[in-house]
Amino acid sequence: MRSASSEVKTFSEFAKVPVKEKFCYFFGEFGSQSIIYYLVLTYSVFFYTDVMHLSAATVGIIVVVSRCCDALTDLVIGSLVDRTKSKLGKARFWCLIMTVPYAISMLLIYCVPAGWSATHQWIYIIITYNLATSICYTFENIPWGTLSTLISRDKVQRSQLSSLRMVGSPLAGAVGVTIALNLVGVFGGTQRAWIQAMSIFAVVCIIINMVCVFNIKERVKDTVTPEKSKHDIPSVLRNKYWWYCIAIIGLYNTFITCFSTFLPYYSTYALNNTMYTTYINNSQMITMGATALFVLWLCRKVDTLLIIRAGMVISIIGSVIGILAPLNLPVLMVSAVVRAFGMGLLAALIHALVGDAVEYGFWRTGHRAPGTTYASQGLGNKLGVLLGGGLCPIILGMAGYDGAKEVQSASAMNVISTVYLWLPLVFSAIIFVIMLFYRLNQTNYNKIVSDLNQGIFHPKAPYVDAAAVEAAKAAGGAGEKNG
Repeated sequence: MRSASSEVKTFSEFAKVPVKEKFCYFFGEFGSQSIIYYLVLTYSVFFYTDVMHLSAATVGIIVVVSRCCDALTDLVIGSLVDRTKSKLGKARFWCLIMTVPYAISMLLIYCVPAGWSATHQWIYIIITYNLATSICYTFENIPWGTLSTLISRDKVQRSQLSSLRMVGSPLAGAVGVTIALNLVGVFGGTQRAWIQAMSIFAVVCIIINMVCVFNIKERVKDTVTPEKSKHDIPSVLRNKYWWYCIAIIGLYNTFITCFSTFLPYYSTYALNNTMYTTYINNSQMITMGATALFVLWLCRKVDTLLIIRAGMVISIIGSVIGILAPLNLPVLMVSAVVRAFGMGLLAALIHALVGDAVEYGFWRTGHRAPGTTYASQGLGNKLGVLLGGGLCPIILGMAGYDGAKEVQSASAMNVISTVYLWLPLVFSAIIFVIMLFYRLNQTNYNKIVSDLNQGIFHPKAPYVDAAAVEAAKAAGGAGEKNG
């Protein structure tokens, strides 16, 4: 057992995070974490089916299998982050050393050897897609998300970091998708053009990530001893809000994945103009980014749960607008903006929910595991890609979609329209219902923090010992002096 003195927290854990550091967290999300991932999310399936002319159903199966494997990698990597000890801290270490492998792995997705047989191409896709999304991206994204819980323990600071992160994410989607399409066109529209365009993004990603990692500081001190790290996974499994976060993040990312994956198909075959992808995508992504900035102010005035519930109602209204005029571009752009404003209210606070779950988990179990808890983000992301990017293409293939044809069958068009127009509405409604059962509002959160400040845990917390009590009291004392 660690002594009480070894557990003492410094005042800096609750200190105001400098603007420079917040900007680096935002810019790291924009230029490193999201921009390449959004390109893979938006264009990988389209690239495989319409550039390489591979079967949509088979592509979908590969995505589904990959996402199932991801469930293990997220928990393992989250626990690995919790056990890491280095001069850079727990999370920054992984963000730095995985920068180059992450960028290269995303580039390899588009390097399918054109002269290989179909069987060998599929083997290549299975290996490179899993390397990029299941391993390298997870090794980058889980630590990056965990950083927000290690930069500060202050709820307001974490909410602001979450909002800034969600400004960077949709902005990256808008900028990346716009620039990528234009670069591919400039380079000739061939597979080689895709590789050249993605190479540029990979280099930019590496540079930005390195700059940002070295300008962010981990303030929350390590309290987990080697003998206690075995509690990482059992403790989060007892955390009900960890499960809520998986469901909410999973449904949110299913919405994003369905939108991103099927927008190129809907623009090409329903609206008869591929460039409409850029217009609609940018309408949504820019709105989500602007909404996240608005939430920076709003979260000081209104409870987080009320903001998210209102957002889901607005998202449903936006979806209905698009359903009423599915072939009218101006109406579809209005629909995207309204829906994005609603989803943006959730997106801006979604990572703050995970941060709150870390404190609840500490109170509920007596063991603090930020990296493993943040694996809920990765699990939710992969669940979204599984449902949106995996099962949907399988259904599309079963409906008779053929990327080599200029005109698709009626059954394929029905699937494209249904997924693009209706599924966002369904998932918004489900998230709204879940949030009705989510009870960790400001009042309850403050009660938990107050208990922790006094060294009080849940009566059935299984991992409470003297070190945990002293750690909670020390953190509480620091927070009071700094507040």
